[in-house]
Amino acid sequence: MKNFTKSTAICCLLFLFTLQTKAQFGNALSYDLTASQFTTMPSGIVSGIPNGTSFTIEAWVYWRGGGDYQRIFDFGFGTDAFMYLTPSNGAGVAFGFKIPGHAERQIFTNSKLPINTWSHVAVVVDYGYFDGFGTPSGFLYVNGNRVVFGGLYDYDGGPPVVVTPYYPSALADASETNWLAHPRSGFNPYFDGIIDELRISNTIRYSGATYTVPTTPFTLPAANTLALYHFDEGTG
Repeated sequence: MKNFTKSTAICCLLFLFTLQTKAQFGNALSYDLTASQFTTMPSGIVSGIPNGTSFTIEAWVYWRGGGDYQRIFDFGFGTDAFMYLTPSNGAGVAFGFKIPGHAERQIFTNSKLPINTWSHVAVVVDYGYFDGFGTPSGFLYVNGNRVVFGGLYDYDGGPPVVVTPYYPSALADASETNWLAHPRSGFNPYFDGIIDELRISNTIRYSGATYTVPTTPFTLPAANTLALYHFDEGTG
């Protein structure tokens, strides 16, 4: 497993995952819903992104289906500060973002992630996009198609309009826990599927209505790549 943050290698802790050769590229991490398998990622994996810096989180995901609100990833602390990606919130693929003292903001599609097949999923958070009320805005892509976008801020009154933008730095805390496949709430199920080629970037990797889905593994060095995991080795 490889993770690079500013060209520095960092290990992450792996709990009860299965190294799966049925990967999009090479090997991948396979999670069994019934075994409550998950992966713990390093602190600061997104909370270290400076305020106002747009970012992209993307991965190849093979979902086997099951209950709603399984987590592909869930970064943050407690139940008051987090961001997560789920293959289904009951309606469709969803990205949720919450900061302390403010409501959760969620953008979601009208269809769930396809099951038993590989999908490239990307979340882009753009701090330069103004939707008429405030910034930032989140964009959710599935298999090269922008399927939804929406504001990631809290409306704090007006006039004049006052908004609180949601920054990943708000997820920093001594109790920060960043997971793959692990739900933050005990009421939600663990993820049932496979995750490959997780990349976090401090830039907008995709824009517009469509993009060409990557056909090869991501490589380093690469400008603006904060973290890259191929999940090819069996140990951290």
